[in-house]
Amino acid sequence: MLVYHGSSKEIQNPDLDYWRFNLDFGKGFYITTLREQAEKWAGRRAIVENKKPIVNLYEFDADLLVVLSFDGYTEEWLDFVVKNRAGVSEPHQYDAIYGNIANDDVATVVNDYMRLLKKDG
Repeated sequence: MLVYHGSSKEIQNPDLDYWRFNLDFGKGFYITTLREQAEKWAGRRAIVENKKPIVNLYEFDADLLVVLSFDGYTEEWLDFVVKNRAGVSEPHQYDAIYGNIANDDVATVVNDYMRLLKKDG
């Protein structure tokens, strides 16, 4: 399987040193099967760091990984994303997590939902 990682750095191998907290799927090295998505990520990162965008390409065998897969924007997906964005996710043993990320439209709904949870909290 070919996957892409958008960055402002050339990264020879996926590396957990390049991660951030509170993203949709938690701590991890984010990749995509969509080159266009990686190009967007690279462009955003390059602007923030005032560097050139770089799309890294990797090949790996997904059959060798322990995978959690979400099929669309489900309630299970929403619960998982909200916990990760809030920084209260539970440790897991997955090597890879597949599923939709919250694009700009969906992210607005997720953020509104998180605000409601805090308010009702």
